[in-house]
Amino acid sequence: MIQKLGLSALAIAMLAGCAEPNSAELADVFGDHMVIQRDQPVRVFGTGEPGTELSVKLDAAVRTVTVAESGAWQVEFAALPAGGIHEISLHEGGRKLDHVGDVLSGDVFLCSGQSNMKYPLRNMPYAPQILEEASEENIRLLNIYQKAALEPQSKLPEPTAWSKATPEAAEWFSAMCYFTGRDIAETYDVPVGLIQSAWGGSRIESWIDAEVAGAAAEHAEQVELLRTHVDDPVRAAKDYSESWQASWLADPATGGDAVWDAPD
Repeated sequence: MIQKLGLSALAIAMLAGCAEPNSAELADVFGDHMVIQRDQPVRVFGTGEPGTELSVKLDAAVRTVTVAESGAWQVEFAALPAGGIHEISLHEGGRKLDHVGDVLSGDVFLCSGQSNMKYPLRNMPYAPQILEEASEENIRLLNIYQKAALEPQSKLPEPTAWSKATPEAAEWFSAMCYFTGRDIAETYDVPVGLIQSAWGGSRIESWIDAEVAGAAAEHAEQVELLRTHVDDPVRAAKDYSESWQASWLADPATGGDAVWDAPD
């Protein structure tokens, strides 16, 4: 799945699990060489000490904000046309706390899925020739490293970071995502930001919000089990074992009236 993405969607996901840090900062999805969505309001967000007064700059434009009790803050700037280069910085009083540069405005896409989406450029036929040509100033890559979690996370897994498209950065990047982004950049002459978040063999349920998945009767028990695991892993393991044994015995192919011979 390749989905056009505004940073507002990432804001919702990342701020949901934010903690209260000691110093204000931009969310780590903001980084040097990134692409922000063109022709849409630019939402800049991050974390900080509750009650702190901050100012955020996008080039010459300035917005002020007070960090909420949750430790989250967010500001909005006017939409930008395709192009760049832009800078974003975060300030407290006269002190600069955070800064990202070489920011382009263009089209941002989230490339998610299983092994077909994750299949890297280095494994393609004629990979050396493909990678040799994978130097594109207007294409920027963000490869989300794999890390499982039971709750929303406020940080991207390290060492996730934006980079320009280079042979080294593209080597392990999704071939499908890269080729699609390259064609879009060439066809429409706009910068393209590609975010790869794919995990081979992962089930679709693991990508769905717990509230949404739990609303479906067939998934409610599994979602509740994951919630138990967050606070009490031992109890969750016991509950899972009992549930698994019950389902095994209820299946005529494995349990029920099946007769099992004792081993010799």
